[in-house]
Amino acid sequence: MHILNIIKEDFRRNSDIKIKISLMLFRLGNFNYFTIYFGHKVLYYIIKLFYKIVVEYWFNIELPLNTKVGKGLKIEHGQGLVVHYKTTIGNYVSLKHNTTIGCKTDQQGHCIRQSLIGNNIIIHPHSCIIGVTIGDDCIVGAGSIVTKDVEEKSIVAGNPAKLIKKIRKV
Repeated sequence: MHILNIIKEDFRRNSDIKIKISLMLFRLGNFNYFTIYFGHKVLYYIIKLFYKIVVEYWFNIELPLNTKVGKGLKIEHGQGLVVHYKTTIGNYVSLKHNTTIGCKTDQQGHCIRQSLIGNNIIIHPHSCIIGVTIGDDCIVGAGSIVTKDVEEKSIVAGNPAKLIKKIRKV
């Protein structure tokens, strides 16, 4: 999908101007990061500087430019959002404020298992997802600590997160 179509899809799913600016800068930086041409690499570093100042420091959204994110990302409020750069996020994922998506580390601090977030996922506020795979069409309840893989079409919540309900496809 073309970068402009992805930005349009992000704009369609988000109403807050702060989030639209953040996602537009993220998509442009992300596009230039994964492109091999020298001119794009120079542009990437310019965008990265602006992104660090505006998005990470002013808006308090830590979504690294080298994170793999599918189309239609929705960020609600965004305050306190932290995503590890090795995380992969699918299409049409909704992230709420104060959410952390990280990776499991060994004793030396090296990432040994990154998080994989599927398609059509809703992650509610104050959730912490560490080094797991979340299948498609899932909901993570508010305040959940997810440390084990989540099967597709599931609702999980709690600390530690447990299966609350399986979602039926209508």
